[in-house]
Amino acid sequence: MTLVELMVAIAVGSIVLLGSAGLFFIFLRFSNTTTLMRNTSSAASLALERMVIGVGGNAGLREAYATNVVFSSSTNGWKLTYNSNLYFQYVASTQTITNDSGRVICANVTTSSVTFYTSSVATNACRVSISVGQNAGGDTWTNTFITQVQFRN
Repeated sequence: MTLVELMVAIAVGSIVLLGSAGLFFIFLRFSNTTTLMRNTSSAASLALERMVIGVGGNAGLREAYATNVVFSSSTNGWKLTYNSNLYFQYVASTQTITNDSGRVICANVTTSSVTFYTSSVATNACRVSISVGQNAGGDTWTNTFITQVQFRN
């Protein structure tokens, strides 16, 4: 084997190695983005499920009686109280939604809103919107989930 053959082999090997490294980094970036999408989607979906269905022994919003629902909002979030002593609270400064027992229902909540309906289409109902965001590896991803809850009469 001559010196020229060795240098050509090293050059070809280096090109293949650089191409493989480039593909590897593209895959890592794609994997990171996919993970962020999955995590934010799961967190927002689970938060709404916990709010609507409930957590443990606590009844969710679907068990709320329309006459017992009290909503208050401030510049730092909102609080939705139902059935006298149960509530969900969004605090913008901590980016969390908690329930009446202090349990964090969802973290990394970038925005959240509650809209009440009293029209003939959706009497005694509310719409809850939750946006969950995360960032990692230079990527930022946000998912927003919205649901409507019809209160009991």
